[in-house]
Parts: sequence; structure tokens; C-alpha cells
Amino acid sequence: MWFIYGILNASFLSVRRLYDKKALTSGHVPPLTLSWSTRAIAAVIMLAGLILFIQPDVTISTDFYIAIILVTVGFYPLFSWLYYSALRDGKISTTLPILGLIPVFSLVAAYFVRGETPPLWGIIGVLCIAFSIYFMHFHTFNHPLQPFREIVSEKPARKMLAVAVIATFGALVDKWGVDAGGPFLYATFNLVGAVMAVAIIDAIMHHRRAIQPVFEKWHIILFIGLVELGVFVFYNLALANTPSVAYIVAMRDLSILVTAAVGAYVYKEKVSNHTKAAYLIAALGFILIAVQ
Repeated sequence: MWFIYGILNASFLSVRRLYDKKALTSGHVPPLTLSWSTRAIAAVIMLAGLILFIQPDVTISTDFYIAIILVTVGFYPLFSWLYYSALRDGKISTTLPILGLIPVFSLVAAYFVRGETPPLWGIIGVLCIAFSIYFMHFHTFNHPLQPFREIVSEKPARKMLAVAVIATFGALVDKWGVDAGGPFLYATFNLVGAVMAVAIIDAIMHHRRAIQPVFEKWHIILFIGLVELGVFVFYNLALANTPSVAYIVAMRDLSILVTAAVGAYVYKEKVSNHTKAAYLIAALGFILIAVQ
């Protein structure tokens, strides 16, 4: 089932990525405000569901609370600010390819932290997906290593590299928390804690202006919040059942290609041969992971 959950997680994440960019640019919603307000919608629904329908059948350990604190107080505020500001200020063609490093980082980190050693074909599948994300924008580069060159010269690229590192260790901590408390309990505490942490920082930085965009753009925030609910539920269910954290991270990053494909279809953009090749490479990686 982890594979189905991974597909659903990537699908919901693709929709969210499309509307994130719209909210940040045409909607002019500040990055931190978008982060906590959309997650607040999902958190309310998860909390209500947990109270009314789901009775946790596990004993909550100290590990669970440590994971929640690390993710909500440490990772989330920094990740949200870096990701959304890089998305807003940077060029998608040179910032998104950097996210292709996350599956590679996850393979290495999971090996040293959790002792995970996926089969050879599973590793190749993860690397195929990682490379496809980079290769998708290859035709726009002035140099084969342009995104990495821009890490030195462009702040948005450096922010996205930091996002990749944070996302890697965040996934490992998420797995730790899910194993300690179960997917639904962890997802709920995770969302509630993240909303509180990011909202407080946003309020400190912007004072009363932090809440104003929520009322002005409530319709798009509500929609993204409902999508975010699907992202969180299926991501944590996938983590709870996966044989390798890197598999879920790689499948989650497939949403980048799906977002590009949907965007090209909606806006009737011409799809380059490089992009088509990237889709084929990603499909190969997807199949290799599926048969594990």
C-alpha cells in the first residue's frame, strides 16, 4: 500500500505546487502567511477527525515528542520561509532542479542514520527520478552545471539548496515520529505544531499584516488547505509503510514533473524534447521503485 499512498501524495502535492505559485505571485500572499494559513485548514480537519473518529492505539513515547519539536520548531519555520521566498524570487528553471538532490541526499542520509540499504534497482530508480528533475530544465541552462553555479551567485538558489538539506533530514525525523506514534497522530500534532510555530514568527515579523491576506485571499487559501490535507495524510501513511524513506522522497519529488506537465497542458506551452526525455527517465525510475 505504501506505493499507492506515495502516488496519491505526489498527486496532491502537484496540485498544491501549482496553486502555491499562483498565491505567491498573482495573489501576493506572503510566504509565511501562505504556509501557516493553508496548514491551519488541514490541521483543524485532522484534529477534529482524530478526536471524533480515530483512537490512537499506541503508547506515545518520548521519541514522538522529540520528533514533533524538531520538525515544528526547527524545520518548518525555516523550510517555509526559504522555500516560498525562493519560489517567489527565483527562476523556476534553476531553483526547482536543485530539489532533485533531495532523493540523493535521502539515500545517503537514510543509510547512515537508519541503516537503510535499498536493492540496487531501487537505488537506480531513485537516482533516475532525481536526474529527471534536473534534466527537465537542461535545455534552459547556459552551462550544464548552471543551477549549481547559481548557488554561489544567486540567493534563491542557495535558499533552495538549504531547502533540500532540511527536507532530507525532515523526512528522516518524520519517519521516526510516525514509527513512534502512528501516521494520523503524528500528522495531526505535526500540523498543529507547525501552524503555531510559523504563525507566531509571521506575527512577530509582520504584526497585524500577517492576518490580512488570509481574509483577502480566503478562497485560494481554503482550496490549498484542503489539498494540503491530502498531502499530509498520504505522505505519513506512505512513510509508515515504506521499506525505504528514499522511495517516498523520490516519489514525492515526481510532483515537480507532474506540475510542469499539467502547467504545460493548461497554459498550452510547447514541451521540449529535453522535457519529454525527462518524463521518460522519471517513468523508468517510477517503474523500478514500483517493482521493489
